[in-house]
Amino acid sequence: MIYNHLYKIVKEVVRMAGANEKISPHWFRHTFVTTMLENEVPCERVGRTL
Repeated sequence: MIYNHLYKIVKEVVRMAGANEKISPHWFRHTFVTTMLENEVPCERVGRTL
């Protein structure tokens, strides 16, 4: 239920911004992990944050 609500909010904001319609809440998870790895956070630590 919470994911469905979040999904609708993200999709509406993406639509209003005229951004890539493929963006979903899951996209933020990938971005978060990528940013951590780019900042040299150890993989073991990244795994514990998810």
